Amino acid sequence: MGLSSILDIAIGLIFIYLILSVIASEIQELIATVLQWRAVHLKESIEGLLSGNDKESENFSKVRELSNQIYANQLIKGMNHEAKGLLARFPRRLIQMFGFVFRLLRKWFRKSANLLPNVNISKEAIAKEVDGVFGKGNSSGPSYVTKQAFTSSFIETLQVPILTKLIARLRLEDFLSRLEENLKDKLNRVREGEGAYLPDWYKEAKGSVYQDLDSHRIGISEALDRLAEAAKVETRFELFEDPFRLQNPEENCYGLSREYKKILLRQINPTLLDVIQIILIFQDPNLEKVLARIKNRKFDDVKRIVKDERFLAQYSTKDPYMIEYVSQGLLLYTTFSNTEIGHKLIKLLGKLPKLPTYLQGSLYDLAKRSQESVEDIEQQFSQFQEDIETWFDNSMVRASGVYKRNAKLVALLLGFTIAVGANADTFHIVDRLSKDRILRETIAQSAETIAMNNRPNQAQKNPQKLDKETIEQINLAADAITLPIGWENSVTSLQQKKSIRWLFGIEVAAPVITFCGWLVSAIAISMGASFWFDLLGKFIDIKNVGKRPSSTPDNN
Repeated sequence: MGLSSILDIAIGLIFIYLILSVIASEIQELIATVLQWRAVHLKESIEGLLSGNDKESENFSKVRELSNQIYANQLIKGMNHEAKGLLARFPRRLIQMFGFVFRLLRKWFRKSANLLPNVNISKEAIAKEVDGVFGKGNSSGPSYVTKQAFTSSFIETLQVPILTKLIARLRLEDFLSRLEENLKDKLNRVREGEGAYLPDWYKEAKGSVYQDLDSHRIGISEALDRLAEAAKVETRFELFEDPFRLQNPEENCYGLSREYKKILLRQINPTLLDVIQIILIFQDPNLEKVLARIKNRKFDDVKRIVKDERFLAQYSTKDPYMIEYVSQGLLLYTTFSNTEIGHKLIKLLGKLPKLPTYLQGSLYDLAKRSQESVEDIEQQFSQFQEDIETWFDNSMVRASGVYKRNAKLVALLLGFTIAVGANADTFHIVDRLSKDRILRETIAQSAETIAMNNRPNQAQKNPQKLDKETIEQINLAADAITLPIGWENSVTSLQQKKSIRWLFGIEVAAPVITFCGWLVSAIAISMGASFWFDLLGKFIDIKNVGKRPSSTPDNN
């Protein structure tokens, strides 16, 4: 047998693998689409990122609730292009119903077998199963989420931007209250004891500033400028006690120099770590127990109760950080609850989703790293977003590797199923191709025609996936050629006659050889259609090396 025949055998075998791989790829893509493998794996990977892959039931419920809220954000919700119409959505609804019944039956079986004695199939458990992976009312999710969309949705779910503004607004109120005391003293001295009351221009300026702050039209920096400008226009005396006012009088805006303004902004605007710490403090379950006892009480009663040492002593545990966290939380609560903005802040903190222990530590570490790397407060939040994006990217790289390994295993199982169903025995295929010259040349010619016609287009489009035109031509060729596979008598009769005598005289029966041939075919099918199409082109190039070129007018 010459080299050309050997190459034809290899090309024929590769082409048969290509045909079977196309079938496997289409089946696997259909299953992945119906069962939403990519979307489910992405959702579960994000939940693993948030929980540190902690499968504990308490943490899992927190993570599932948090991830559902992240997915409810419009940035991620807009990435989900769910099928429309009854016919398009019916298969998914059917699969979801079967999955729901299967999960309930599995719980019931485990409970009856005393494997999970605490499992209770209650209305709540049924509701959770009905909700599914993507939450209540959502039957599907996006297959891909950008790092920018996840980061923005995650930060908005934790209400970090709103909390930052509320804390800054609260600190501005505290600063102005101290400023008003000094202003009253100044005006009282000017009025020669007529009374300490705030002038109308200040009340109007402060009211206008608060209104614009609450509507997010201005920031703290603009608020300070407007108050200083109002003092300059109405009274022509300094509103702020600026220690730097004499250093650069040309830059001084009636008590608000550039240097003093920077100091005030650092005092009023919370740092990134301040916001994250407040979120984490109000996540403490011990603090929730304490706040439950003082909720809806008057401010003076709350201060009196908190000062009582016996009140905190009853909550002492072995955790050395417990008293510190609860004390900080009570201090913040008593500070916040005295104002209207503080009540909004407490209410917003109470509505935040419960964070698992792992995520609390990760948030603190990310915020601390961002704050240490950038000094400017506004840049800290930008750096925090970049760090979360990097954190998400690193996790998705690992998740992608896991998905590829799982897909490879599924491809191998599917390849074995196709190999058995089509009786694609590699050893029998090689034997037929080596003995049947007409079959060998027919398959090689079809393979060469398809490869030469579609290789340029395939290289330009997507080398990792065959296009529709190539797949259609492969399917047409498979229908036109009688391949040495299948369960016809012409194939099975030849397979049954095979036996191989190995070393030491051990004879391997035909069924064992057939099974090994199926196994080799399964491994080959799992390699994917694009792999075999690329390899087919290389073998055809080797075969065509040295051939005399066809005559052309130029050659003549």
